[in-house]
Amino acid sequence: MAKFIINGKKPLRGEISVAGAKNAALKIIPAALLSDGPIILKNVPDIEDIHRSLELFTDLGGIFTREGDKLSLEIKHPSKSTLEATFVNKFRASIMFAAPLLAKQFFHILVVASSAPVHGRLIYFWKALLPWEPGSNGAMVFIICTPKN
Repeated sequence: MAKFIINGKKPLRGEISVAGAKNAALKIIPAALLSDGPIILKNVPDIEDIHRSLELFTDLGGIFTREGDKLSLEIKHPSKSTLEATFVNKFRASIMFAAPLLAKQFFHILVVASSAPVHGRLIYFWKALLPWEPGSNGAMVFIICTPKN
């Protein structure tokens, strides 16, 4: 972990730039599939994982422009309904594209955390993609998909 060690009795002055958050960008880029308009991100790091995420975004029919650390994303309608194995096999974060792609093209997705019975079709309990753990109160987490008309 990087750290600054400061010796001396002089006051500090100056500025440092904070690097962009790779993990945040790797979730926002797939989420752009859900938008019908342009998405603009700032302070996006220029690293391999971001490049691969943008390759997959483009493969699905999206367009992007990059100017320095600013990224503009847009996709009207995904051109595919599947994720290519060439991306999935070399890029673990490609799984983040699955739910937005599914939601955009085929289904309305509702995530329910409840101990009450859930009416509808139970498709998957996909713990790996959920941002929380089921509570100690015994609540179950379900992902329910209903076809778009």
